[in-house]
Parts: sequence; C-alpha cells; structure tokens
Amino acid sequence: MGIIACVYTGCTDGQANLNVTRKIFDAFNAHDWPGMLSHYADTATFEDPEFAVPVRGRAAMEKHHRELHAMVPNIRDSIRTITAVHNKVVIEFISTGTTSNGEHFALPICTVLTFNNGKVIHDATYYSNCQQ
Repeated sequence: MGIIACVYTGCTDGQANLNVTRKIFDAFNAHDWPGMLSHYADTATFEDPEFAVPVRGRAAMEKHHRELHAMVPNIRDSIRTITAVHNKVVIEFISTGTTSNGEHFALPICTVLTFNNGKVIHDATYYSNCQQ
C-alpha cells in the first residue's frame, strides 16, 4: 500500500493575494500607475475587450492606464465583491467617471487576477461597453 500526494506549486496565500488586490485598486483610484503596476510581474499580460491582443508587460500597461486617465480624469473603481481561489482573485466592481466630452458612465466589470509569488502575472478583464 502506498500514498500518492500532489502539491500544486502555483497556489499562494489567498489572503495575501486579496491584500495585494486591494492595494492595486487603491493605487488605481489614486491614479498612481507605477504604484499599481508594482504589484504586477514585469512580463504580466492584460486582457481587455478593447484590445484584439493582450497588452504585455508593465510599461505597456502603464501607457494604457495613462491614456485611460487622460480620457477619463476622474475614473474610479468601486469593488462590489472580491474572492480568492487558489492563485486567482476574482473581483466584481463598478468603474465610474466622466469622459472628456462630459459623459458620465458606470460600467460593471469583472476581473480575474492570476498570481505567482505575490505578483499578478495575468489580468483578464471582462465587460460589455455596448449601449442599450
């Protein structure tokens, strides 16, 4: 008789990942892009319905967020729910702001962050920006 065990090395502390996620959102709301992206791996990928291919690397993600901030100077995200499962954190939130042409929006978004060694390695963001 033998015992077989398997260890999933991709798992990290869920509470630590939740804490990092909250820091990411705090930095986003402060428009502190370098601070926000300091929690991402250098080679992290960012998937967003706006892009045909994922954005790769912190420098490209910072450029994207600076452009977003220029279009929506008062952008802010409010977390509705947040859950950690293994090495992933799932966040439902509402992104609000006023565009440069004066239009206010409130957009429901869901993001799945994948962590490795305390850093985000993949950010998959889902939303529909279709007008009804």
